[in-house]
Amino acid sequence: MSHFNFNYSKLAATVFTLSSLILSACLDSNPARIEAADSAVDRAENWGLLEHSHLNYTSQTANKKCPSEAGGVFYIDPIPKLVELARNHNVVMINEAHYKPLHRAFTGELAKALTELDFDYFGAEGFSPSEFSGNYRNLSLAKRGYPVAHDGTSYLREPIFGQLVETVIENDYTLFAYEVSKPLPEGVQSSQVHREIEQAKNILRELEQVSNKKILVHAGYHHIREAPSEFHGTKWMAKYLTEMSGIDPLTINQTDCYSQQAFDGGLFGYAMPVDIDGNPISSEGYDVILIPPKEAQFKERPVWLRDIGRKFVDLPTELKFEGQYTQVTARNTQRVKDAVAEDTIYRPPHSDKPLALRPGIYRLEVTDKDKAVLGVTNITVN
Repeated sequence: MSHFNFNYSKLAATVFTLSSLILSACLDSNPARIEAADSAVDRAENWGLLEHSHLNYTSQTANKKCPSEAGGVFYIDPIPKLVELARNHNVVMINEAHYKPLHRAFTGELAKALTELDFDYFGAEGFSPSEFSGNYRNLSLAKRGYPVAHDGTSYLREPIFGQLVETVIENDYTLFAYEVSKPLPEGVQSSQVHREIEQAKNILRELEQVSNKKILVHAGYHHIREAPSEFHGTKWMAKYLTEMSGIDPLTINQTDCYSQQAFDGGLFGYAMPVDIDGNPISSEGYDVILIPPKEAQFKERPVWLRDIGRKFVDLPTELKFEGQYTQVTARNTQRVKDAVAEDTIYRPPHSDKPLALRPGIYRLEVTDKDKAVLGVTNITVN
């Protein structure tokens, strides 16, 4: 395995810089900038997280550039290589940044590809342990074919996570939860340690139930790291799993770095860096790093949404409230009331931002920043 060493020491400086920029915007005497800052604060305070799409991907764990395609580094389409690497593993782990739906779309495509190797169990950090306890397996979800709010945490209620769950069900995966459900026992070093250990135990318990079972695990950030963190030596779920069982998972990191471009030869513009012999170039603690692309945009929506079967649909004129920020939610009328929404957008005044919908009949609801309903209508998407 080849390695590419990154500098994590920029984290504190990055956080400080972002904080300073926000403070400066709030204190700036320019009225236009004050208005923009206030609008952003209003939306964040009243609606929770801002819309889950970003022109440039940078975060506390991806604050560095990915390796360039030069000097012995070559880019390839990740999916075929990942399937090749997975042949030697019964456990494949892939992570996500929780605000980056593109990562969830990629996991869905990987899940489909891994069925070639008989992978058919899927565990996700967002699944609620109470809904997947014992032999229950959340059979209602499997029968329904799509998730509802109580199937998991807020992660699961994001539209692309919802589609990821639909994808694995359509490809005959059995779903399981591995998140910690036991209270913190006395004498445990920390809640973090307890969580990582219990996650590992739950995955191993899943593996023990059927011999030669092949599972795909979708987790957040560092949980799939196979080496202690550089700064504070924290051990993570994947490391505990190996120590407890000797099992070596294939760990795929989507959150390690960012790119300012897309790789034309890869799914969604993704690239995998490899050396001249085709060996993955990675960073400490992971077998593979992926290079998610800068996301091409269409009217403020990422173009890759089309690649997962969605169509950009303009908002009906009667639902455009041009004098204010609005939230637009699209729900499939053929599904139960608390089903995960098909799409949600935050629409600035005088915006032509579209919805991204698959074929179906949808109930559109527009609310303001105080969650008051401004308008409702149904539309059909062919």
